[in-house]
Amino acid sequence: VDSCHARGIAVILDIALNHQFGQSPMVRMYFDPNAGQFGQPTAQSPWFNQIPKHDFNVGYDFNHESPATKYFTKKVISHWVNEYKIDGYRFDLSKGFTQKNTLGNIIAMGQYDQSRINIWDDYTSHLWNIDSSLVVIFEHFAENSEETVLSNMGIMLWGNMNYTYNEATMGYSADLTNISHQSRNWNDMHLVGCMESHDEERLMYKNMLYGNSNSGYDTRVLDTALQRMELAAAFFYTIPGPKMLWQFGELGYDYSINHCPDGTINTNCRLSNKPIRWDYYYEPERKDLYNVIGELNYLRNKYPVFRKDKQHNLSLSSSSKRIKLSDSTMQVVVLGNFDITPKSIDPSFHQTGTWYEHFTQDSLDVTNVNSSILLQPGEYRLYTSIKTTKSSIDIPEEELNFTENGIQVYPSPFVDDVYFEVFSNANQPVNLRVFDLQGRAVWQESVNASKGEEIKISWKTSGQNVAPGTYIYQIILGTNVRQGKIIKL
Repeated sequence: VDSCHARGIAVILDIALNHQFGQSPMVRMYFDPNAGQFGQPTAQSPWFNQIPKHDFNVGYDFNHESPATKYFTKKVISHWVNEYKIDGYRFDLSKGFTQKNTLGNIIAMGQYDQSRINIWDDYTSHLWNIDSSLVVIFEHFAENSEETVLSNMGIMLWGNMNYTYNEATMGYSADLTNISHQSRNWNDMHLVGCMESHDEERLMYKNMLYGNSNSGYDTRVLDTALQRMELAAAFFYTIPGPKMLWQFGELGYDYSINHCPDGTINTNCRLSNKPIRWDYYYEPERKDLYNVIGELNYLRNKYPVFRKDKQHNLSLSSSSKRIKLSDSTMQVVVLGNFDITPKSIDPSFHQTGTWYEHFTQDSLDVTNVNSSILLQPGEYRLYTSIKTTKSSIDIPEEELNFTENGIQVYPSPFVDDVYFEVFSNANQPVNLRVFDLQGRAVWQESVNASKGEEIKISWKTSGQNVAPGTYIYQIILGTNVRQGKIIKL
């Protein structure tokens, strides 16, 4: 946590306090193994319901109206704040913090529940009494009347837009309006929008299988599918309010959520490990997507207009979509064609005069604010009323080569010796360190490298009393840091 804070990164802990499982001592202390199919808590349990109150329960359901559960929960959430200085929580299945019995009726579970609001008011007040700046995010998905109350309390809530954005990237009709908190009549920007999450299918996976096409344009072609992800990003990150990026989404990750280790697709593999494709960084079209998302987040950070509430106008229901932003410093118009045929779009510029397209850095002389602009399928533009500067997020090719081809570590697992081969792109020092899983340095080596030189460094553990196990290596090449795992047998 300290390392993240030193780099300006906040730490939000994802925590599940809705249920526990059979090996929990709290479950086992009051448990009838002969009840039901798998046993259940006894009526004497101070923490758990004998029978869960809702259909989304797994394990054993906490009773959050019990004083014992309230005491336990407050101790847990206080601990991580007081001892580890985390910056907030994302609460898993927050909708399940209720004693209202909706078992067998999923619709009823999502309906307005004042008792659930009361429970959360107690817990969040406890947190904010410790630190009023703590971030609280809910995975709630209840009806809007309840989420509005929670938002007004200062809570952020997940906004799952996976299906709608995927329809748009595949080239079908999709209304993206609900990505904005304004569409839900919330007073604050508390909607944490997401196109992908750990519970949803990857957009690129469906693009490649089910995308729309015609004789001249096919969203199932890899390059085209990735360009449409750029288009979606332009209509995601430019809308004010917090957003969530799921891991590798910036590279167009295209493995199914049901991908199995053997390469097949099966719902039984939903929780299986998925391939880690660092090599995607070296595919030019994927790197383009990575750079576009980086550029959009750069804009969000640099220009306040992308963070202002109540000053944006959205036209997101048709295939030709438009976003208008404004503040006292600048105006922004984002245009995009989500269709699979060319479209003429009314830009509805705020004013005549010179406008600037951010990505191309071209200028446009506007004499009629409603003069149509022709966009090819999948094309997008981001116009600003003042000339913006681009970021310098491009990864130099030599750094890509270093990451892709410049390190070889072998063998792993190893018995006595492990070798690190490093290719240097410049005259610079190479520092190599190895840590155990407790973070203790167990070995280090430093050499000077010449440009174009390949260096081989060996760690000989024989006779050094190095215990078998997993170790973390860290290679520092100039200002670049790379790390990985090695296993000693």
